[in-house]
Amino acid sequence: MPESQKNTFHQPSNGSEQQATPDPAQKAALNQDLTELVDDLEEQVAEEHRQEGVPGNRADREQTEPIDTGDRAPD
Repeated sequence: MPESQKNTFHQPSNGSEQQATPDPAQKAALNQDLTELVDDLEEQVAEEHRQEGVPGNRADREQTEPIDTGDRAPD
């Protein structure tokens, strides 16, 4: 292989090698932000379920009668 071509090849870089690891305070803040985001999303879904009359938790769903759609897969 000509010397000029050897110089054009590069090792693939891993993006994680270049990223600095966050300090514990940054990790805690990120975890808190994510926790709040998930909690907000869960509340929004529960509110939508209440508005639509959909049972909101597993225990409620277990108590409902299954809906027969009449759509059966062939045997």
